[in-house]
Amino acid sequence: SEGYAQVDIGNYNTVNVEGAISGPITSDVSARISFKTENHDDWSRNLTYPKGPGVDNKQTRAARGQVRIEPSSTIEILLAADYFKQDDRSFPGRVVGTAGGSVPPGMRFGGQVFGPRSRDVYSDIVPQFRRESYGGSATVNIDLPSDLSLVSITASRRANQAVRYDLDGSSQPLFDASSVDRSRQYSEEIRLSQDS
Repeated sequence: SEGYAQVDIGNYNTVNVEGAISGPITSDVSARISFKTENHDDWSRNLTYPKGPGVDNKQTRAARGQVRIEPSSTIEILLAADYFKQDDRSFPGRVVGTAGGSVPPGMRFGGQVFGPRSRDVYSDIVPQFRRESYGGSATVNIDLPSDLSLVSITASRRANQAVRYDLDGSSQPLFDASSVDRSRQYSEEIRLSQDS
């Protein structure tokens, strides 16, 4: 068996952890498991709500597992699954500049747009960035007579995402944007080939 673990620590309470372990379970079965997490506090402030949560933080979780089964010298089965989740405020709306002397919409209606630090924002809402995805697959390789090879790949995946941010990037409640997406995917692939 072999594996590793790694921890990175930095400012803004950054803690990133990742690791993996792999090795045989029996003479016919081996497995590998890996994971990764990323976390840090807000890099920027939301000056509309100075006592509330900031923006540009990060919180993610990911894991992946694989199992390889070789019941005979002519059959190999690979089972795989993965999972990912993010829930933070890393997608704020912000105005980074103006073109040709134009005035951002929020300022036209008396809102604040630019803070003392360029990375800070004025947002009338607390931004939200949530996404989750997971899936699995089964790959079967079979060696047949006459140098033929049969491969079957069965897979399934689901994903969900919810995003909300301040479209005008100002302290005025003018334009907010939000979206919710959900997807499901199923696939089956069969290949028959012959070595020349």
